[in-house]
Amino acid sequence: MSIITIDFETPYGKGAREGHILHKYSLTSLTYEQYIRDPRFKVFGVGINVDGESLGYFSNEHGLHKPKDVLNDLFPPDNDHTMVAHNALFDGAILSWHYGLQASTYWCTQAMSRALWNQRSASLAALCRSCFPDDESIRKGDELENFANIYDLTPEQDVVMAKYCNNDVYITFQCLKKLWKWMPEAELELLDMTLKMFIHPSFVLHHEQVEEFLREYNEETDRIVEAAGPSFPRTVLASPAKFARRVTMALDLEIPVIAAPTPTDPDNTKFALGKNEMAFVNFQAEHSHLQHIWDARLRVASTIDRTRAERMLCHGGVSDQNPEGRIAAPLAFATAHTLRWGGTNKINFQNLRRGSPLRKALLAPNGYQVIVADLSNIEGR
Repeated sequence: MSIITIDFETPYGKGAREGHILHKYSLTSLTYEQYIRDPRFKVFGVGINVDGESLGYFSNEHGLHKPKDVLNDLFPPDNDHTMVAHNALFDGAILSWHYGLQASTYWCTQAMSRALWNQRSASLAALCRSCFPDDESIRKGDELENFANIYDLTPEQDVVMAKYCNNDVYITFQCLKKLWKWMPEAELELLDMTLKMFIHPSFVLHHEQVEEFLREYNEETDRIVEAAGPSFPRTVLASPAKFARRVTMALDLEIPVIAAPTPTDPDNTKFALGKNEMAFVNFQAEHSHLQHIWDARLRVASTIDRTRAERMLCHGGVSDQNPEGRIAAPLAFATAHTLRWGGTNKINFQNLRRGSPLRKALLAPNGYQVIVADLSNIEGR
């Protein structure tokens, strides 16, 4: 068994003008599925370290040895290797979805950082400072900023990218050596399981059920908005400031204002329009004859069911890369200080409502069954 640390380098757009090939193409605007399955996706190259020894950087742009050939040799079928990356959800997904390869086990230094230093940043730069506070030689470079909006590398840029990537792989492995001894074996097993839920999807999405849910949801939303009347169109309902002004102008009422301090403005306030904010709950009760308007505001303001259904259809879509229509289940390991999992990748599979059509749309592949376990108030206990 070998520990193989890898880091893929890929293009991204940062403020790219409209019409540029990388316009709105980055992990800040796209999920992993959208990014990796986008026609624009490409791998500049990959840095690889095996058991502490650097194999170097393998470039698709100007290298003699292509990443695909090297990775095929490192990850043959039924290998017993452990793949390590900083943000292994992303690098593991590229290895699996783009190259069709898999490791036996997966570890992630980003997730380990959250588990051990939960209140600190889990970025690779911050992790280096946590693991090596006095060693300035183990630090992350900032050269990647120079590659924003670049889709094809020159030979000179490829050399810079190689140096940057090799350093990332080196410092990731150095941090792993520090982190590993503090991670219980049981936690490493849970980490591996968490990563595999995303990297090697098991659920099959029932597309028709999700599409039907979305159609009914949108039709119901249209009815609720229409009931609010022409003075409260969707654009007004969606904006707290516009809605508060319209309530004052059309109904001669004042939406309650509550304190909303921020680090930079301790005296900041906001309109109380949240469904669980008592000021708004009491306000609705006092003016219950206008409940159709309050219902319309709450419906338009809360888009979680609609966006979740749309994202599930996007992520579980049948394609050449995903012929079975499987949907990955991303969870962020050790997100909270209690070390519970959190949602990530712009979706959370942990809070699907009981009995929801979206929850029931997650099916087992042939030969398997879904076992449902609902843990009530688990974090509090």
